[in-house]
Amino acid sequence: MRGTLIFMICVFAAANIQAQEFKFDTDLIKYRGLGLVSTKAEIIAKLGQPNKVFEPNYECGFFSSDEQGKSYYALQYGDVEFIGNDEEKYTIDRIEFKEGVTVYYGEYLLSNESDLDRLIEVFGMKKFGRLHETSTDSVVLFEEGSDGGIRFSLKNGKLSKIGYWSPC
Repeated sequence: MRGTLIFMICVFAAANIQAQEFKFDTDLIKYRGLGLVSTKAEIIAKLGQPNKVFEPNYECGFFSSDEQGKSYYALQYGDVEFIGNDEEKYTIDRIEFKEGVTVYYGEYLLSNESDLDRLIEVFGMKKFGRLHETSTDSVVLFEEGSDGGIRFSLKNGKLSKIGYWSPC
């Protein structure tokens, strides 16, 4: 009887642990020591001067100059591009995963070698498992309480790009 009770408690505890939903936390994203959001000074200190600075003039979204009533600038560094302004800081807008480009999500290293199984290991089957059954090659993960998210794109079964996503 006592053994049955202990077994049932273990089964319920395991089911409860598995039922806990993964919560995406953008604070865990790190590119060369920079977080998802950084000041221009922090970016330049880590990466040097950008290759190109320009106004992307997005038609809509959180970085649309017209919609937000202020100017936004892109800092382009080849494989990575930041968008923002000095008032609101700069957000990683996109990272192209070419050879040698890596990103950390907490303790997990992501690169152009990261496949669907790796993304499932890091973010969970509920978030990425559907890519096994569909031709869709990207998933947007949202942080709780946010309308913006991060789009993870795969090409030929490997991580090819991540980018900031906001609704239009």
